Amino acid sequence: MTGQPQSSFAFSFGLVIGAEGFQSITGVVIRSLMTFFLACAGGIAVGAIVGFVASKVASLLDDHLLEITLTTISAYGSFVLADAIKVSPVLAVVIAGIVIGNYGRLKGMSKRVQEAVDSFWEYAAFVVNSLVFLLIGMEIPIGALPVSVVLVAWAVIAMNVSRAVIVYGMFPALNYFSRPMNIRWQTIIFWGGLRGSLSIALLLSLPLSLPGRADLVAMTFGALAFSLLVQGLTVLPLLQLLRIKTSVVKS
Repeated sequence: MTGQPQSSFAFSFGLVIGAEGFQSITGVVIRSLMTFFLACAGGIAVGAIVGFVASKVASLLDDHLLEITLTTISAYGSFVLADAIKVSPVLAVVIAGIVIGNYGRLKGMSKRVQEAVDSFWEYAAFVVNSLVFLLIGMEIPIGALPVSVVLVAWAVIAMNVSRAVIVYGMFPALNYFSRPMNIRWQTIIFWGGLRGSLSIALLLSLPLSLPGRADLVAMTFGALAFSLLVQGLTVLPLLQLLRIKTSVVKS
């Protein structure tokens, strides 16, 4: 497993990159599955510990600035700690956030602190997303996009075919265990599966020396552009076509 993807925003992405050194497909599968499950379990454990510790500390405070700082340290600290012991840093951050956002929020944050923390992270998410899209814009030479139109088309097709297989393939089984969702809503979930900063972050984590990186950049940007501009702008007409009340969606 290489070090660069390991510290990226998705551990499973690192498994794919790290598998290139194995000759046997069976060896790749077994090694990847073992590493994946161990990394997931370790990431969950790290995130839970950091989240509970931060929640306990938050219960001793009643200052919105200190508690915002505490959530920031928890997010960054859980990532660094998980990465240092070679488990999933992504899951660590997610679980830490879940614990703080549910257990810690109710047990140790006043209403005033909750509003301050929510406002801070809403702004932080906006800034990070803006920076990520700015970075991908700086990475892409505009003249290379027309040359990569075939690659972009294949990326869009693969993206939507895989999405359709997952959505239409899983919901018939899920409907047995939860409230059934009809085919119209499944179609909205399929078409509305917009992609954004995560795929860009993964792309930017790739080493510059990786063969085919320029093609991956063009494919990712093209797929994102299609997802946001075509799928995003046609969701409302699709809702109207399928006769789904938009008031239900807005609520």
